[in-house]
Amino acid sequence: APEVARIAKMGTLPRPLLEVIVSNGAWLGIPEVRRALLANPRLAADHIPRILRHLGKAELKLVPNQTAYPLAVRDAAKRLLRGGA
Repeated sequence: APEVARIAKMGTLPRPLLEVIVSNGAWLGIPEVRRALLANPRLAADHIPRILRHLGKAELKLVPNQTAYPLAVRDAAKRLLRGGA
């Protein structure tokens, strides 16, 4: 898991490899991997809601205030919290 998280955080990671990590439910179950994916600037917009749905309510409430995450991630978390996504 730590190695997958390290790879997922790499901003130069090709999108196909990001898709492989996002499509693996076991990896999304690991908080460290989810945080690394959400911090990756190359994460596709359609993958963001899938990852956010794996977060617990308490962790999801923290996402909109985390400046380490791109604006698209923070906005998607706000929409999800409001029930709009």
